[in-house]
Amino acid sequence: MAYQVVENDASAAVLDLRIGLAYAQQRSRKEAVAKLQAAFASLPTAHAERWRAGLQLGLQQAASGDQKAAEATFREAQVAADMNSTAQLRIVYELSGLRARRGEWAALEEAARRVLHEAGQQEDEALALRHDAHAALGTMAYYRGELQETLRQFTVCLHIAEQRGLRNDRALAHWNLATNALYHIGHWHEARQHLASIQALSVEGLAEAALTFEQLLGGAWEQALDNWLRDW
Repeated sequence: MAYQVVENDASAAVLDLRIGLAYAQQRSRKEAVAKLQAAFASLPTAHAERWRAGLQLGLQQAASGDQKAAEATFREAQVAADMNSTAQLRIVYELSGLRARRGEWAALEEAARRVLHEAGQQEDEALALRHDAHAALGTMAYYRGELQETLRQFTVCLHIAEQRGLRNDRALAHWNLATNALYHIGHWHEARQHLASIQALSVEGLAEAALTFEQLLGGAWEQALDNWLRDW
């Protein structure tokens, strides 16, 4: 009987995790935190989903500005991850992201390079982590003015997004290639091709922004300005 009660509690906690993830996707942070906290508190340490609940809770806490709580949650999630090397890498990476928010960008770069050295290239969880590491390195290269390195990193992001079949990640990679690299090195034709790819993917928000940027590259400045003012 006691075993059955534990199983039922774990099932309810996993359901809370799924609901919390849905709220997070809708950017309903208060509701997401509440459900993820319930899941993280209820799942046994050895449960396969506990580290994931802690990871997602920490991400929502960080997004809400509570970095101290996020760091504590990530540390607890590390314990739950135990022998799962990809999970451990993900949590280390997210902890470095908290340090980057405090201006310690070197920590994020170090973690991203560690991910690329240690994470696998087959399972989806590892590919998602590699994608984020390349995106972080591409963003840091852009702000350092290293545009060829920016182009290289976001090109890898696009390949990973295509391998995983994720429309939103593909659109974001196209956007970063067009606006953060190709535009600034004068490859306007290639930039416009990437912008057209975003429009074909019809990702909300980015598709409209891509159209406006494409108008700018095409010389339709007044039309682009009208679109920007309307969106703003």
